[in-house]
Amino acid sequence: MRIVQKKKPEVLWVALIPLALLASACFLGGDDDPFFGDDDTIIEDPTFEEPPTGPSMTDTRPEGLVKYDGAREQPVTRSVGGEDLAVYEQGSKVVASDATTDALYFVNLDGARFSHKATFDKGANPGRIALANEGVYVVLRDAGELALVGYDGELKGKVDACAAPRGVAYDTTREKVWVSCASSEVVSFTPETLEKIDTFFVDSDLRDIAANEKGLYVARFRAAEVLSLNPEQGTILDRRHAPSISGPSDTPSKDVNSLWRMTLDTQGRLLLGYQQTTSGRLTIIIEPNRDETSSPSGFGGYYGGGGSCGGTLSSVAAVVTLDPDGGMGDADASCQAVGALPVDVDEDPCGGPMLLSASPKFSANSRFRTPTNCVPNPEVTPIHTKLATAVYGRPASKFGVVTMVRSDKLYLAYAHDNQGTTYIDLDTNSAPHIGHTLFHGDTGFGLACASCHPEGGDDGHAWLFTTIDLAGGNPQVDFTRRTQNLRGGVKGKLHWSGEFDDIDELMTDVFQSRMGGFGILDSDIDAIDDWLTQLDPEPGLTLPPEEQALVLDGAELYVQTGCADCHSGAMLTDYGMHDVGTNGLRKTPTLRGVGQRRRLMSNGCGERLEDRFYASCGGDAHGNLSDLSLEQRDALMAYLKTL
Repeated sequence: MRIVQKKKPEVLWVALIPLALLASACFLGGDDDPFFGDDDTIIEDPTFEEPPTGPSMTDTRPEGLVKYDGAREQPVTRSVGGEDLAVYEQGSKVVASDATTDALYFVNLDGARFSHKATFDKGANPGRIALANEGVYVVLRDAGELALVGYDGELKGKVDACAAPRGVAYDTTREKVWVSCASSEVVSFTPETLEKIDTFFVDSDLRDIAANEKGLYVARFRAAEVLSLNPEQGTILDRRHAPSISGPSDTPSKDVNSLWRMTLDTQGRLLLGYQQTTSGRLTIIIEPNRDETSSPSGFGGYYGGGGSCGGTLSSVAAVVTLDPDGGMGDADASCQAVGALPVDVDEDPCGGPMLLSASPKFSANSRFRTPTNCVPNPEVTPIHTKLATAVYGRPASKFGVVTMVRSDKLYLAYAHDNQGTTYIDLDTNSAPHIGHTLFHGDTGFGLACASCHPEGGDDGHAWLFTTIDLAGGNPQVDFTRRTQNLRGGVKGKLHWSGEFDDIDELMTDVFQSRMGGFGILDSDIDAIDDWLTQLDPEPGLTLPPEEQALVLDGAELYVQTGCADCHSGAMLTDYGMHDVGTNGLRKTPTLRGVGQRRRLMSNGCGERLEDRFYASCGGDAHGNLSDLSLEQRDALMAYLKTL
């Protein structure tokens, strides 16, 4: 369904998805601080106008949103979530990674000038960074490498790390550099020569890693859990899930996912920034007599998020205290009203967690603050968040909040000493892909496409839905659906049941009506489709040596059991509809990166891949598995993990 809108001025619009800025000491004070009271409080950019609420949001396309032109060259803007920014030399200097330009940027805040740029091969995708005396360690996510760059911007060394490096930590206690990998490994290197020391095979979908004198800790993205590792053997000592606000952290919760960031603060605590989803049902209302020219009603039940834990989605910051032996205590968590995508968390100068999110707000939780030696300075002007999309931000002790942002160019912005905001150009030819902008945009209800499809993939959540058909037929239907993975693009009928013929219908119904977005144009849909198509599929896992011998037999069984009949082609899907014994026709999902996923099947019945083969999740209608021995099932599963 298309919505006809009047043509808007073709100027670059970037107000939809400014990531919130981390607050600095300038905004944080004691109990008398005018910006913070005893409860959680939001600091907002005073120039930002709140979007309209309710169904009226669906009727207005934001003024100035540039119209996508497929004939124009569009950059492959990487998804939000993997890059990093750090301050050093008492907060007077900054180094930041940017995946879109494949570069590290060094900036001198004292002189308000760009100092050095270290450029990597195109498509290297530099991500998390760690600082040391030797220089800056940075993981190159798509190149599979670890690089060491001097503070003068010169490359000092580069080495193969793993198939999918995600996190990096410099361990002064053990004199090692650690790299955590989505492909399951934790790898250690010598700090100066980058010689590989150990490779531990830990678990799937690893993200951030942190090390101190107490231990070694690594986060899992979709599962939203933190693993405590034995740094000598790589064995898992403890596994703690990021808690839902109403639940404990010693058991998994289906309501928590997307642990975007884990880091250590100066007090030796783990800070977590993640997403909580509703455990209640979302209602989808099917209206009668909808036609090509009617505006969406706003019905859909996806509204509500970003703040209250009662919303569809909530952004959560948590603090995990480590005991003297390195054991993890229960997480002290709180929802933070910062909108969609809680992609970063850091310690504010007053000792509490600050959450950075894809909305023009930021927040700190007052109950964590220690006002001692915290000097408020409320006169500093916040960075104008309507100007651009922030990549990452950090509090700097000398200049307050420092953030790398992108609009028609890439630049660093920081507020300091009552002098307003300073902007330093880093790259003058680095506009974001319009599809990327739309995909990560907050609709005004704490929701973005990337909320459920982080980095273009999926959150692993199994959603409870109720459909109410006002047009007749089945008046009410309850069902469960797991989020689908979108990396590599979308083809064929869409949604598990194929309810939409193409992406045009999906975006019109889901984005406009269910999510409360604006009246989306053909060009907007084309832009999102183009951006998703450019995303590479997620990587398979690297198996430990004892399992690698099973892969060859598993590849043969993949064909023999009929898996290859439907899971074929480059994305391992025929994009068709099949009845696999789950109560109706279902869209064939891609098996690329299936070993990374949390929950499987259209209803999420399998928590992990093992459940598909050893529990009541699927049957012979979904591949002939009943005659397989345990050894054969192990072989088939080993092969699937590598896809």
